Amino acid sequence: FSFATETDSTHVGDTGTVGSYCTGVLSETTSYVVLNATFKKVLFASGANMADVGQTPTKQTSSQASHSNQTHGYLGGGAHSYTHKFAFSSDVWAGQHGTLLDSGLYQPSSHSDPIGGYAYEAGSNGMSTQVSRFSFASGANQNGVYIGAVASGVTGTRFGGSSSLTHGYVWGGQQSVPPYFPNKNDKFSFASTTTASLITDSTYAKHGGTGYSSETHGYQAGGCAIYSQYKDIESVAFASDTVTHGVADMVHPGRQYAAGTHY
Repeated sequence: FSFATETDSTHVGDTGTVGSYCTGVLSETTSYVVLNATFKKVLFASGANMADVGQTPTKQTSSQASHSNQTHGYLGGGAHSYTHKFAFSSDVWAGQHGTLLDSGLYQPSSHSDPIGGYAYEAGSNGMSTQVSRFSFASGANQNGVYIGAVASGVTGTRFGGSSSLTHGYVWGGQQSVPPYFPNKNDKFSFASTTTASLITDSTYAKHGGTGYSSETHGYQAGGCAIYSQYKDIESVAFASDTVTHGVADMVHPGRQYAAGTHY
């Protein structure tokens, strides 16, 4: 899917592993995917299938928050409360980098600014809406940065996530009370993480959409509800918070909990 033209997506290769709840990390040249404990990568320029590059330090039993800076990729949350990192130069994982919330984060949305990673979760495991964040440089964390009641009133997990340089954008999700699959979208500030505000609704009520980010726009692709599968891609302009529906389509419908990439 091209950020420049926003035309329909095309098939460029295979991961070689079937599954969902995968996590994506992006360097300047390479796309990485983690599924369970399997660690794979592919060079953008090659258009080839993904190749195994080893195992992650822990088995991923639920979707994790994923982040990257110029030199390293980071994973955190899921069934665990800690974060790990690996070097793009060697594809080697380091030891534990830091911690998030004590109870971990269950299928959060992922967000990054130039200095740290953020994971957004709203109300799962009996917790209030919160943003957990950590430093890329040190792994130091600020646990449980509660942002209070979200403007849309959404609680739950399985969000799509996009990031500008200043804000995180949260798409859709799934919650335990009606409506189970809200079509609300929110944003929160990296500077304060004390409030979130409502932006334009999505066309469809769904969860498990895949978040992408370019320099100017955030995107949500695919996702599903109980009896519906979607292949549409929608965008939000970071400058205006304008949501545009149906800018393009994915090759196949029903892609959920897929690995996203962020420019």
